Amino acid sequence: MKMKKSKFFKLNQHKKKITSQFGEDGIIQYLIKTSKIEILKTSIEFGGHDGKTNSNTYNLFKNLGFKSLLIEGDKDLFNKLNTNYGDLISILNCYVNSTGKDSIDEIVERNEYKDFKNLGVLSIDIDSYDYYIFKHLQIKPQIIIIEFNNSIPGHIDYTDPEGEVFIRCSAKSLQNLGFIKGYITVACTVTNVILLRTDCFDEDKHPNLPVEFLLDYEGMTESNDILLTVMHSQMYTSKPFFTKKINKLDKIYFSLSRRLFSLFNIRKEKYIKPSDKIIYEMKKSGLYF
Repeated sequence: MKMKKSKFFKLNQHKKKITSQFGEDGIIQYLIKTSKIEILKTSIEFGGHDGKTNSNTYNLFKNLGFKSLLIEGDKDLFNKLNTNYGDLISILNCYVNSTGKDSIDEIVERNEYKDFKNLGVLSIDIDSYDYYIFKHLQIKPQIIIIEFNNSIPGHIDYTDPEGEVFIRCSAKSLQNLGFIKGYITVACTVTNVILLRTDCFDEDKHPNLPVEFLLDYEGMTESNDILLTVMHSQMYTSKPFFTKKINKLDKIYFSLSRRLFSLFNIRKEKYIKPSDKIIYEMKKSGLYF
């Protein structure tokens, strides 16, 4: 009797780091090879940084013949990008918005970027409202790489209220949004969710599992970023939050610890007090201060 192939597999076995931070290069290459339909050789990445550091698309335009657009808002980084790759790829100096002017949909309507309207790969990494860029996106890239806050447990569906940045979004929220928009989450690296458009999905070659299973726990351990009950959001808040209500003694302890960290400059992030909207969304998602 022939045994049926198990559907419980992860694409992290295909991780390979060329310039990507956590092996995304290898997973993207695997998806290009195994997609049910041909992946278009066009890519957009933002923030583009200097074009190479932690880039998810460098390998595509440098080694795989992709036509690529890199977008970077910081002027100094953009100048490095222009110096390094301005003659090889399209580059744009702007901060991407989720809607309206300078949104991805508005950018690809411009004459010089129309070739990117039919898009193979989109990489979103701006450390803020990444979720809402995906939510409002009208074009349909075949592969999307998008950053999430890996300190939020995999079962928690949370995203900051639109227009506010506090702890950003969880992997689960991106997976659920992907379902609505016609995507399947096929992999998670330490900090990125990777989604595949449903017409590209092959059930024998790509997993279709809850994001809790797909999280790269091994990679998170190696990078010393394993999930903790006390969570954080790099850059935006040093105030801890929890998956259960805590007692008064614990509240005092964490409050004093945060103040000491700030006093001795141990934590560099500026503390931001959460708004009422953020507190409401966190409680709704099962998170507590």
